[in-house]
Amino acid sequence: MRRLLNSFAFVILASCAGEVVDIDRTGHDILQKDMFVGEWYAQWTITDVPYTTGFTFTGYGGQLDRVKWAIERGQLIARRSYEFTEGTDAPNMRDGAEWEGAPLYAFPIRGHFDRMRGYNTTTGEQNNVISESSADCQWYECKEMRVNWAGDARLGGEFGQFYVQGFDENDPDALIVDKENGYIEVNVRAFMAPELDQELTEYYGFPVPKCWLYSNPYWDCRGQTIGMKLAFTRMPHEPDSTDADGNVVAGAVKETFTPLEYDDRKLQRFGYHRVTRFHYDENYGSREANRKHYARIWNLWETNFREDGSVLPPAERDPKPIVYYLNRQFPGLPDAVPGSVDLLSSAQSVADQWDAVLVKAAAQAKGLDEATLRDRIPACADGGCGDQGRMFVLCRNNPVAEDDPAVCGPAGTEIRIGDPRYSMLYWQASPQAGAPGGFGPMRTDPITGEIVSATSYIYGAGYERHAAYIVDLMRLLLEETDIESFANAEDLAAQLRASELRRAAPPTARLSIADIQNSHRHERIFEKGKELAEMHRSGELMAQSFDARIAPIKADASLKHGILNRELLVQAMGGTLTGEEPDELLEQYDMFSLARRVSERNEARLKRAGIEGIDFNLFTDDAVLFIAQRLIRREDLRTDGSHDWDKIRAYLVKRLFMATALHEVGHNMGLRHNFSASTDAMNYHDSYWDLKTDLGILDPEFALNNDAIRALVQQTDENGASVREYQYSSVMDYGATWYQDLQGLGKYDQAAISYAYANHVEVFDYENAEQLFPADPASIVEGHNLGYAYAFMPNNYHYMVYPRLLAGLPIDAPVQNGMINGTPVAEIAGLIRQRRWVPVDANDQVVGAPAKLRVPYRFCSDEYVGGSSYCHRFDSGADVYETVRDHIARAEGYRPLAAIRRGRAGWHPQFTGGYMDRAIRIYDFLSLQYKHFVNEEFIVRRGQDCIDPSTGRPIYRRNDDGSPNLNQPIAHFVATPCGLEQYYAALTAGEFFVKTIQKPDVGTYYFDTVRGMYRSDVDPNDPGIDSEDSITLDGVGDSATGHLTQWDPERVGYYSFIKPTYAGYWLDKWAAMSYLTDTSSNFIGVDASSDTRSFSINFLNLFGDNLHQIIAGMFLGDPSLYGPAWNPNKDPEDATDPFFYNREHLLTNNPEFPETYKLIHPGDRFFMRYISLVMATSWAVQETNNRDMNQNFKIALKGSPDDFELADEVRLDPERYIELTDPISRRIYWAVKTEEFGYSPTQDGYVYVAVGHELLRRIRDTYYGEVDAGDGGTVLDYKPELIQRFSDELAAEDPSLEGALLENAAREMLDREVHGEFFWVNLLRSIVDAYEFY
Repeated sequence: MRRLLNSFAFVILASCAGEVVDIDRTGHDILQKDMFVGEWYAQWTITDVPYTTGFTFTGYGGQLDRVKWAIERGQLIARRSYEFTEGTDAPNMRDGAEWEGAPLYAFPIRGHFDRMRGYNTTTGEQNNVISESSADCQWYECKEMRVNWAGDARLGGEFGQFYVQGFDENDPDALIVDKENGYIEVNVRAFMAPELDQELTEYYGFPVPKCWLYSNPYWDCRGQTIGMKLAFTRMPHEPDSTDADGNVVAGAVKETFTPLEYDDRKLQRFGYHRVTRFHYDENYGSREANRKHYARIWNLWETNFREDGSVLPPAERDPKPIVYYLNRQFPGLPDAVPGSVDLLSSAQSVADQWDAVLVKAAAQAKGLDEATLRDRIPACADGGCGDQGRMFVLCRNNPVAEDDPAVCGPAGTEIRIGDPRYSMLYWQASPQAGAPGGFGPMRTDPITGEIVSATSYIYGAGYERHAAYIVDLMRLLLEETDIESFANAEDLAAQLRASELRRAAPPTARLSIADIQNSHRHERIFEKGKELAEMHRSGELMAQSFDARIAPIKADASLKHGILNRELLVQAMGGTLTGEEPDELLEQYDMFSLARRVSERNEARLKRAGIEGIDFNLFTDDAVLFIAQRLIRREDLRTDGSHDWDKIRAYLVKRLFMATALHEVGHNMGLRHNFSASTDAMNYHDSYWDLKTDLGILDPEFALNNDAIRALVQQTDENGASVREYQYSSVMDYGATWYQDLQGLGKYDQAAISYAYANHVEVFDYENAEQLFPADPASIVEGHNLGYAYAFMPNNYHYMVYPRLLAGLPIDAPVQNGMINGTPVAEIAGLIRQRRWVPVDANDQVVGAPAKLRVPYRFCSDEYVGGSSYCHRFDSGADVYETVRDHIARAEGYRPLAAIRRGRAGWHPQFTGGYMDRAIRIYDFLSLQYKHFVNEEFIVRRGQDCIDPSTGRPIYRRNDDGSPNLNQPIAHFVATPCGLEQYYAALTAGEFFVKTIQKPDVGTYYFDTVRGMYRSDVDPNDPGIDSEDSITLDGVGDSATGHLTQWDPERVGYYSFIKPTYAGYWLDKWAAMSYLTDTSSNFIGVDASSDTRSFSINFLNLFGDNLHQIIAGMFLGDPSLYGPAWNPNKDPEDATDPFFYNREHLLTNNPEFPETYKLIHPGDRFFMRYISLVMATSWAVQETNNRDMNQNFKIALKGSPDDFELADEVRLDPERYIELTDPISRRIYWAVKTEEFGYSPTQDGYVYVAVGHELLRRIRDTYYGEVDAGDGGTVLDYKPELIQRFSDELAAEDPSLEGALLENAAREMLDREVHGEFFWVNLLRSIVDAYEFY
């Protein structure tokens, strides 16, 4: 009941003259001071924001804190009740002084007084008038006061003046002061300014609000007036008492919870949010040993202590359920938005799943079975929790109804947002531009780590919008064209169908394992790897040279300007340009670091949010397209044979809600993100292994043939779910697509809860399990009586080895007809689930049991994303190869959706959440996986052999009869059971980058008979062009992709330049080139004590010879060196790519194009040629981190500082030396074809191109021929046929020109044309000169 004060009752006085009624002249907002004793919890929560607010959202708030109230003359102050660093302040207080914590809130006091009857000042006789008096007490003696709750609260954030919304007790936002229950609630309107990101502000040199990390320029990233709740609730205390003066003395805070100390070693096993307590040592100061971490967990027990204060063992404790409520607007309740999908049953399913996990943990702690535990929950007796005992109760009515379980509280109790006494599953119905998809904050005691309450916020407007979008996609795939959200629906549907065919098609000419293991190229890779290892040992790799490499270009304005366009700049800025910025802004950026900056900006955004439990609504187009394709085939979502769009929409909203709510409640339980769950194959759902072994599969997917892969991905179980839907161990991951955790909580989720809440872990159910590895007992790491097998740690062995190890089989034992050595693979894989639970003590040792082999669970969270090959967001796959293939399939298969505007307000290729954010995420991931391969195989392992841990011996190549060849051990990085997955992944990633660079533009191409290729930059009437031989690429029947970003000024109007309709593929080409050559790396282990190590590694380290030819070809504009070939005889029904790509397989010799194929110019323009030049000369470290490629591009100018001395034997060799004069500037340029990088073939059959020499040679051979000099020698002169052609053109324009005059005019035209060709010569020379070491 909302009351502002406990007023005096009316008093009826009797006298001989009759009844006299009291006259109460006191105000209505009086506070009794004695309610402000003891310790209180305090928190602020955002309750309402305008739609366009980009920097906050409903539900966001401060951490729960413990305070004590201090009543001063002018202020009511809430001070922190504990030392932030224990042992610093309180022990050093002077005698008699009372310690005071930091002030967190302060409210003006408008007056101190007592309420009393009026009296005659002469006689002292009282009358019937009750009033407020401050004259009869000092301010500190007065028992009552009045507070201005609308004053300046001086909060710990960027808040301005605020005011209370209302005092009317019928107003839902009215002030509440409830002395009886110790609760104060102040609802205010406050001005809030966005917080600045200090690191980015310093980096960019101007203020960068944090909201820029997750908003876009169509949202308001400035200060806003928002709704906020300040809530204060008194902590449970022992009974209060009074002192001799009648003042209330607070009882001690009730201790019912035992903190769980959770150090970094525990955190490495299972990720929990923690509170950290700092302790000061008077002898040594603040030391790491004095820092204590406590897990944020619930108290599952009525109390943890006996009456004498001793700790109760868990077996003697009484379980206490966690109670959650729904908000009044939750879909399915009476106050829900009309037309919303009823989610009550879905919410109950979420509660049931977490209840089962908590019941299991509580039963483990008490040593009971789960059914018995349910019968022994005191609060659930006599139906107090519903139809059975529960540890997670969902109260489905708000306010509480008469028929709700007793644990929900008295009927009529209303639970509102921001009240720290209650936990909620909260559906935010109204849209908010800056809202995430979900948010799972815990209100945690800052001293003990006890979770007092929590809320799972689900921001429903986004889910309803995406459900509608998926329905539109389904209609599009069914070839409906009148869909408002899709312009040009017919063309888009055709592209999606073709894209899906290509995505579903098997990889063309995929390298086999035998190809890789038998290729002599991997021996060279091994040698290069050893060189890198030695460079790491010597420290040469350690220095990141990024800033030094870009400095020369940044210092030369003539090189920098003109190549940094606004389309790239808006990418670096995160989509904040309006087109009106000063040109000076260009000075702060450079094209060379843009990909890195985009990646860093995305990572900062996700890391900052993830640590706070904020989960962004990152629905990628590939995810929604996949589910649309699936739902089209669902018969249960049809009515009378036709798709029921309302039923489909409801299904989608429910599934989206379930996936998010399970995740957010996981945060509420204390769990952190676990981005390794998607690769933790040992702990996938059992159905994952069942679906594979039902097909007789127990080998890596990269070892399967195309038919086996197709059968696997199409296989479903009795629930209609495929193997991909069971590829996770925890709902706390961000899967590649949101549908991937729809199978409910994973094994990690149960294991994490059992570990922290019940001190139980899983072990493999084998007696003397450590004897599984007799050859290497030390492989059981961690020692004592409980440990992990080294073989089960990430990147040591492939996950398909695990069942073989548990079965005592050789790790390379082959599968034959669904069996290994006569045992069905289903039986072997079943050993993975042969586990049991055991209790452990505080040191993680099994209580009263012999040595056991712990089941290892993978864990890594936000701060280590990208630091290892298995720690990534948005990935799908059980090994590195599978995750790489999945990323590539999504990048290629779903670009038609991702790259178009589709009517989205605020969409831009480079805006946050736009096309490039997602593209960069894919390219960055692929590049990192290659770098992890290099680091783990060559720097960490240094090229060691693959050792079978069951025998301690290497595995060997097999002879034709299947027997091992003991003379040929297999290196770890090419062995299927060991590291081949990473090698295969590195090759696949590199080939994807190469194909991206080569992909041709859409348009009409004519065959150039002179150059022998199709070209789109010619006119069919040009000389040498066969107008009858043309092809048209449209991106539907082929995999061509439009290179240029497109705008539609006629339809869009004035601001069309910031509203593009299509993201050009040149952005992908730029990203591919950037990530092929970028050397930045960051390798971090999941242990919090690991070192950060950065190395200069890129694809050129191992594949420099292949990539050199591609880079050279791109700069020279020569498709014969880097372009694809076209298959003119392609079957239109064939889904495979019609292009044959140069260097598609980085391990093989470049094969000849099939005879029927014809070369095609990709249509690349100036910018990509320029990028190839800069990347080659600044980042291209080639094979030994030297400057070979830089020197390979070298062109010198006579008489300049780079006109270095050259041996006569080279200068006089016409095959190795070339010299050419600019006919207008008269400058003389020369270049050398070095022997190392010349045309002579290497042992692999590759041809290096000396780019500088080749550029001059092509100019010479195109325009010049040798003529008689008259002295027996020859000189260069324009080719007669060129003079004739130019003369004919001039004569046609001006018939008066003839003879020598006509020839001179033709020569002048040739001079100008040749001078134009020297543009590239001068550009190349200036870049190379800037980077070359003299």
